[in-house]
Amino acid sequence: MRWTTLILIGCYWCLVACDEGRESLRDTRYWIERTKKTPPSEFIEQLDDEDPLRRRRAIQSLVIVGPKTSAVVPALIGMLSDENAEVRRDAAASFASMAEAAAKAIAPLLARLSDPSTEVRGAVVFSLSRMAALHPGRLREPLITALRHKHTTMQVHAAFGLGQIGDDESLAALVDALGGETPTPVDVRRALAEAIAEQGERAVPFLELALEEPGRRLGAIETLARLGPLARPHAETIVAFLEPTSDFDLQRAISQLVAVTGVDPEIGLSRLRPLLASERQSVQIAAGKAVARLEGAALPMLREIIHGRGDELSGALRAVGEMTRRDAELEAGILALLSADDLPPDPKRRAVRALGKIAVHPDRVLGALLPWLQDEDARLRAGVASACGDLGPQGIGAVPLLVAVLRDDSDSGVRNCAADALGRTGRQADGTIHPMAKHVAVPALREQLAIEATPTTRSAIEKALESLQ
Repeated sequence: MRWTTLILIGCYWCLVACDEGRESLRDTRYWIERTKKTPPSEFIEQLDDEDPLRRRRAIQSLVIVGPKTSAVVPALIGMLSDENAEVRRDAAASFASMAEAAAKAIAPLLARLSDPSTEVRGAVVFSLSRMAALHPGRLREPLITALRHKHTTMQVHAAFGLGQIGDDESLAALVDALGGETPTPVDVRRALAEAIAEQGERAVPFLELALEEPGRRLGAIETLARLGPLARPHAETIVAFLEPTSDFDLQRAISQLVAVTGVDPEIGLSRLRPLLASERQSVQIAAGKAVARLEGAALPMLREIIHGRGDELSGALRAVGEMTRRDAELEAGILALLSADDLPPDPKRRAVRALGKIAVHPDRVLGALLPWLQDEDARLRAGVASACGDLGPQGIGAVPLLVAVLRDDSDSGVRNCAADALGRTGRQADGTIHPMAKHVAVPALREQLAIEATPTTRSAIEKALESLQ
């Protein structure tokens, strides 16, 4: 959560604590507009109040007012030395929203990097990071120092600031922070990846060097995935890092990169196939998307897995569900799977969803899918409804049963999927509304909307009705 958001939330709760604020809480927008119209001097006077809560409220009000007068920034600088840590934190964070006018605050903020409160230090780095592009020479080194700190919040904000500076020294520091002797926290890796990826092609040589270091390899691959096509020349080299004993996070990251960039199928499929059987769901999902990216080349492998019901079955079905190519052999294999009495619940749900994506014979597929709308497994029923929607106008034959599900199913998630499917099946290829949608689906959606109590289901119904106008 951004510090500016925290300030506004803090302002809200400060008002709750004050009798004079209760009326204005009825309309927060009105309160903000009223604050903007108040002379800054009134809030500056309140900075001397003996109550820390009122001092914090005054700081938060000055954030909303902004540096309208030359007295605002010096007054907030003075609050950096307040005896109360929460007041110091709010004061430190306040300069982020007035970076252009807050140059005078840089030295006092830098002095507060040694504050005993980690929250204050985090707020300091937050504000400095928002000033970094305006004062790169003064703030580069302090931000690099903060990036090496053990406090996650400071590291995340420092990464943003260095990304805004974006010179070679800052970029080298960002890449260096991707890893080391101890693992880099995921939130920090994400912030680093965003900051580095903003540099575009300039970042690639730095990341090439990081790939050679095991401690930084994961972060480098995650960052390259954000660069998309720029990372394609390195895809084959990176896939070579995939081994059965690889760390789960590394397996996931490499799969995500392949899903974005593609890879030589002969190299990629043999490495990705074992990951389709991974016990870690995030790895299986990423591998499925990567295999789907190789669509045509992956079809023989996927057919083999589905027909043979191999260990990679769930992952293979995930891959099929991500594909855009319809395939008769895969359709036949999945239909055969669904006819088996011993198919476990997870592959069954994935098979149902995959059918909607690759169906070549929609009538045959609907005939296999619709009976499952009566199954006791709500997730399976939801999957069937979604698969009907995936068939588009070719799923129009499912409308009567989808209407029954929308009206009678006790699970709101299933009703959501039924409403969505009714919206997606009703419009024909030429843009007109199918008569069954017009005379059956639309009246049923309107009737259900009048009685539906679940907000998400109401939203799904409204969206379906909108699509059938």
